[in-house]
Amino acid sequence: IIMSAALLGVMYLMPEWSQGTMPFRLLRLMVVVVAGVVAYFATLLLLGFRVKEFARRTV
Repeated sequence: IIMSAALLGVMYLMPEWSQGTMPFRLLRLMVVVVAGVVAYFATLLLLGFRVKEFARRTV
């Protein structure tokens, strides 16, 4: 829910995808991707997950 709200918020603030040149479109796409990644890890942090829990351990 948090990630979808963040992505919808970013999409709401951005102009229509058909506007602008290709570098500007790529920049906007990178902003959307980064917003999704930040929302994902912020949600994991709020739920109590830690990065070290995702690290592969060999015994």
